[in-house]
Amino acid sequence: MTTIRWAGCLALTATLSAAVAVAVAQAVGGPASRPARVIEAEEFHVRDAAGNVRARLGVTPDGPILTMWNADGRPQVQVYVNEDGPHLVLSSVRTDPNAPAWEKYSSAEASLQIGDDGPVLTLSDSVGKPRARLSVLKNRPGLELLSKEGSPQVSMQVGGAGPVAIVSSPPGNPRTVLHLAPEGPAFTVTDAAGKPRVSLHVGKEGAALNLLDANGRVVWSPSKQEVAR
Repeated sequence: MTTIRWAGCLALTATLSAAVAVAVAQAVGGPASRPARVIEAEEFHVRDAAGNVRARLGVTPDGPILTMWNADGRPQVQVYVNEDGPHLVLSSVRTDPNAPAWEKYSSAEASLQIGDDGPVLTLSDSVGKPRARLSVLKNRPGLELLSKEGSPQVSMQVGGAGPVAIVSSPPGNPRTVLHLAPEGPAFTVTDAAGKPRVSLHVGKEGAALNLLDANGRVVWSPSKQEVAR
């Protein structure tokens, strides 16, 4: 009885070993013996149950692009590559029932672009106008807050000469500049023409405050006041 059982076990073991060997041979040698399967097309469309196109992968004259639409047919995700580099655009579509048909949809966007100088992240308002921009260009991080007209209102940048913060008037003219230079901090206030009128800085020899005229001449400073006395 024992001999019969051992014989059955040996036969079963041999059968399993042969099956494993065949499976391994197919896994290792099978794909190599068959040509790779390639699907080629100019466009791919993915449709929902209602037949609406919800995703499209294709190639434009500028480069490849992947677009995804919401249920209302508005694009919400775009990934594309053109001569400026890769781009990613995300849109948050909201519906305004009180708006006319041609202004029914509003979209706040976030877009990421990576160019030769570095990445740029842009945030737009509900009408698609850029309002904030974060970048690292030529290894210099920067942040810009923009007006609705698109001009910089607040700018910050870190460069080789130290960090700089600039507050500008609506047309984009710098009015106050704070610079933390290696020799010490400096604060400058300019007039409407962009000319420095107030200068305050702290250096190795101490603090200095100057009031300047339109030609850049010092018209008042604590040291001049002392001389006048």
